[in-house]
Amino acid sequence: MDTPNTPKTLLSILSKDTTNQVLWTQLVHLYEPLIRFWLTLKGIPQDDLDDCTQHVLLRLVRVLKNTGYDANRARFRTLLGNIVFSVATDTFRKTQRDKNNLPTIPLDDLPDPYENVPEKIDAQFQYVALQTVFESIRAGRIELSPLHREVFDACIEGVESPSDFAKRNGLRPNTVIQIKKRLTDKIRKLANAY
Repeated sequence: MDTPNTPKTLLSILSKDTTNQVLWTQLVHLYEPLIRFWLTLKGIPQDDLDDCTQHVLLRLVRVLKNTGYDANRARFRTLLGNIVFSVATDTFRKTQRDKNNLPTIPLDDLPDPYENVPEKIDAQFQYVALQTVFESIRAGRIELSPLHREVFDACIEGVESPSDFAKRNGLRPNTVIQIKKRLTDKIRKLANAY
């Protein structure tokens, strides 16, 4: 079976088969940096990040196994964000109870000192998506023609200008500029598919 091209496909298959280790590895690779970032925004200390990330993934398995994933009901990031919030809240409450031996704090009384969290989350998600696309191009999972690959390496990953690349390779600068623009558009389109 081919690996899915989009997270929606990935989630749809995982909802039906929660034991597929290859797909879980792919999902963890895509979303673990984002989960860790969200947990950090919620105030989870570095020492607890690994445990909390595992708790988020375990709850995600339960949700996918018990209710599946319906893209029409909610975006995956919304579902994942709710799970992260729940794990962070539980961790905060447990820490407070353990420290002070106090009763549970009502959810509405928990502090949220961070402003612009949705913008920060979207920026981090876009960064992770772009990094995934770049890694796929570097690894050859996204095929490029030899010339497009050279332009990618020199003008997008490297620091060479399109005019210098064109001069070095006997091409018209406008040709290299257009190739770079098409590659940039393709990278953005692939990243936005996540």
